[in-house]
Amino acid sequence: MTASSDIFVMQRTGAINTSRHRQLTDYFTSMTSCAVAFSGGLDSTVIATVAHDVLKDNMMAVTLNTPYMPQWEVEEAIRYCRQNAIPHHVVTLPILDSIVDNPPDRCYLCKKALFSTILELAQTHNISSVIDGTNHDDLKDYRPGMKALKELGIKSPFLDLGIAKQDIKTMAKDMGIGNWNKMPCACLLSRLPHGVKIEEADLRRIEKAEEFLINLGFDGCRVRTHGDLARIEMRREKRAKFLHAELLDAVADELKKYGYKYVAFDLEGYRCGSMNERERSGKNN
Repeated sequence: MTASSDIFVMQRTGAINTSRHRQLTDYFTSMTSCAVAFSGGLDSTVIATVAHDVLKDNMMAVTLNTPYMPQWEVEEAIRYCRQNAIPHHVVTLPILDSIVDNPPDRCYLCKKALFSTILELAQTHNISSVIDGTNHDDLKDYRPGMKALKELGIKSPFLDLGIAKQDIKTMAKDMGIGNWNKMPCACLLSRLPHGVKIEEADLRRIEKAEEFLINLGFDGCRVRTHGDLARIEMRREKRAKFLHAELLDAVADELKKYGYKYVAFDLEGYRCGSMNERERSGKNN
């Protein structure tokens, strides 16, 4: 079942003895059953793994396969659950009519619809609670979707327990989760300005561009898309490696194959939710 090339299979080495892990375990011990919104990212991986450790087959992971989720994330989610015997449901959905123009409250409208779908599935399977992986650090960004979670009664263990991203990485590493240091991906809609009509072709172009950069070793990058311009945001520790003439030429040539006319490098580098900067500052888009 395990293989050195397979980062998705847990390799447990013994008891996990951290206070955060105990808190999370106790959180699920108080439940009879739950459905975990499982994107395949690090936060939801830890949540789903601990929930399964505690509740066994009285839990299920639910992956919503939407056009704004990178396909590799869906594949990793399926693979992780299969290899770790976690009950898993994949629900395929189209672009929602309510968000097709990418409004500033897109995240709220999307979360409301998507988690309503998970709630319906949970009820069908007599599951009592629906869980998501929002963590304490998410409070620092403009996150209108959190309002939807509250309205629907979705439980967020990391948020309730004050658990931040570094705590989650530490837990994942201690648990033997191979992708414990995985960079967050986030919804592909976060690469588009608000008010721009969402086209699936644009989402696939963004997905291909970021996958190309990841395969070059630039994980955690973002390709923000402004019409026919790609604005690359690179993490600070990766910028020096990226700024070489031959590499820049190769990246520009490749991204132009995907339909971009211009390829630009953002000197400020990666900023979480950079498309939300106007909303965070209280200005209108």
